[in-house]
Amino acid sequence: MNLRIIVCDDSDAIREVIKLSLRKRGFEVVEARNGAEAVELCRKNTFACVIMDIDMPVMNGIDATIQILKEKPGKVIIGVTAFTDQARDMLSAGAKEVIGKPFSMEELIKIVEKYTKWER
Repeated sequence: MNLRIIVCDDSDAIREVIKLSLRKRGFEVVEARNGAEAVELCRKNTFACVIMDIDMPVMNGIDATIQILKEKPGKVIIGVTAFTDQARDMLSAGAKEVIGKPFSMEELIKIVEKYTKWER
């Protein structure tokens, strides 16, 4: 069974690029357009990790991270943001790591695999 990952970003293009790259590595990917969708997906399903944008409409990534970890402590959340000044807040909310946009897919995959390799 492939490990499932949520890719949460309000940009369709960014979600698509991340999704395609992760699928090539054997991950199953589910998409969310905002933090509220990611929280709901985490409530209903099991995921190896969540790749979470920070600045999104409806519910931002920081609030979504807090909510997800409140309900599922220990869940791996990796923050991605174009606004690196928000990285500290994302880490304080419980994200394992935060990487700045633009990032290389190799960098993101390396981080994802670091936190999911024990589940493979």
